[in-house]
Amino acid sequence: MFDKDKSIFFDNLSRVEVNPETPTAATRVLQNRRFKPQWPVGHKMDYGLRMEMYADEKIHEIKYELQVERLENTVENFTSFAINRTGPVYINEIEPDLIADQLAYKVSTIFYPMHVGLDAHGKVSEIQNISDIKRRWQTVKAEIRRTFEGAVLDEYMDRMEKNINDPFVLNLALKDQDWFLNAFFLPIYKNYYIQDEPASALYFPILPFRNIGYSSSFFLSPHFNDLGMIEINVNGKIEDGDTENYAGNYTGRYLLHPHNKQIWMIKSVYTFESAVNQKYVKLDIFCLKDNGQDLDFSFEQTAKKVTGSSLVIADQGSKKKSIWKSIFR
Repeated sequence: MFDKDKSIFFDNLSRVEVNPETPTAATRVLQNRRFKPQWPVGHKMDYGLRMEMYADEKIHEIKYELQVERLENTVENFTSFAINRTGPVYINEIEPDLIADQLAYKVSTIFYPMHVGLDAHGKVSEIQNISDIKRRWQTVKAEIRRTFEGAVLDEYMDRMEKNINDPFVLNLALKDQDWFLNAFFLPIYKNYYIQDEPASALYFPILPFRNIGYSSSFFLSPHFNDLGMIEINVNGKIEDGDTENYAGNYTGRYLLHPHNKQIWMIKSVYTFESAVNQKYVKLDIFCLKDNGQDLDFSFEQTAKKVTGSSLVIADQGSKKKSIWKSIFR
C-alpha cells in the first residue's frame, strides 16, 4: 500500500528522509511535485551518441554528434524541437565505407534538421517538417543517381520514393526506428510521488513487432548522485502474454541537471531474444555543450530561476554486412 509519509513528494517535508549532506535547495528540487524541465525557446544542447549493436553474431559501433534546439510552439500548441546531426557518422571508428552504408547514409541526410512535436507525455507525436524532407529528397536523389548505379539501386530508390511520399509511413518509420528520438524523448517528466505506479509499455527499434513492448517502471532517486545530478532509472521486461517466444530486458539511466532538469546523460541497454534470434543494443547519449558553452558542473553556483519561458511537459563485392539497413529502413 502507498505510504504517503515515505513519498519524496509528500508535502510534510519534516517526515521525508533526506541525506543530511544534501543541500537544502537541492533537496527541494527532488521534493517538487511538478517535475518539468526548463528549456527556453532558442536554447540549444549538443550531444554525442554512441551505439553498440550485437546481431547475427557480430558487434558494430555507431557514433555521431547532434544538436537539440527548442522551437516556438506550433499554432496547434505542440511543444517542438529541432534535431540536427552536426558531424560525420562513424561505423566501427571509420566513416561509411561499404557502398550500401554510403548509400543509406546519403539518404539519411535528408531527415536533418528534423522538427518534432511532442505529445502531452513528452514523447514524439509527429514529424513536423515532412515537406522540407521531401524537398531535400529531390536534391539528394539526383546526387545519388550521379554517384551510384545498378538494378539494386533502382529497387532501393523506388522503395524510398514511396516511403518518403507517404506522410503516414514516413512519420511512423522515423518515430519507430530512430534510436535517439526513442531514448531522448522518453516520458521521464512526470509526477513521481506515487510509488506503485502502473508499469508503462515502452517500444524501441530493437523489437520486431509493435505489439511487443517492455513493461517498464520509472524510479526517481530521492537524493542527488555523486555528481550532484538528478537520477532516474527505468527498468523493463518483455511480457509476452500469449506465447513465450520472446524474451528481453531494458534498463535506462537518466542524469538530469538539478536546476533546469535538462538531460545530460543517458545510458541504456536493450536485449531481445527469440528462438532464432538474439541481439542487444547499448546506447549512450551524453551532453557536449550547453547553448554553445562548455559544461559547468558547479550546480549550486549556476542555479537558474525557472521563469515563464520554461518548457512545460505534462504528466527511437565485400562480404561485410551493412548495419545501416537496420536503422534507416
